Amino acid sequence: NFSKKIKLYPSLREIYKLIAKEFKINSKNILLTHGSDLAIKTIYETYATRGEKVMLQKPSYAMTNVYAKLFDVKIKFFTIKKDFKIDFNNFYKTLNANKIKIIFVESPNGFTGQEVEKKEILKLLEYITRKKILLVLDEAYFGFSKNSYEKLINKYKNLILTRTLSKAYGLAGLRIGFLISN
Repeated sequence: NFSKKIKLYPSLREIYKLIAKEFKINSKNILLTHGSDLAIKTIYETYATRGEKVMLQKPSYAMTNVYAKLFDVKIKFFTIKKDFKIDFNNFYKTLNANKIKIIFVESPNGFTGQEVEKKEILKLLEYITRKKILLVLDEAYFGFSKNSYEKLINKYKNLILTRTLSKAYGLAGLRIGFLISN
């Protein structure tokens, strides 16, 4: 009986159903990954081409930078102000001066704890949708946030959320991450 079980691929259907129920989204909008770092890697594998440009916050999660280098994409950093919030003047200046393919924003940011205001995310999505730029919202700390954006995936096809169950759910040892997108 044991040998039969180890020869089979496990079915993840029940895990997809549990996550969909917990976050009140359709299981078809979820892609399970081994931690949110591999969710980020999957985005690079799928959407980034050598030489293209991505925008990252400084400071931000190290693996976003590591994968940019691994996939040979150019990094353009946007900065934060003294209050640790994103400097949106610098942000849009950087965005408009470069042909950006993907923007990575952490909300809340793992270093500063700052959450991006929902109105800023909505403004950004409206702006970049016309330019066909992908927005990746790294929501690793979503459990500590007042905002959540999973309902926006049906309106914005260029929005991907990355999440992990390591932080708010305390399940780091299980390495459960996932993407939420349209």
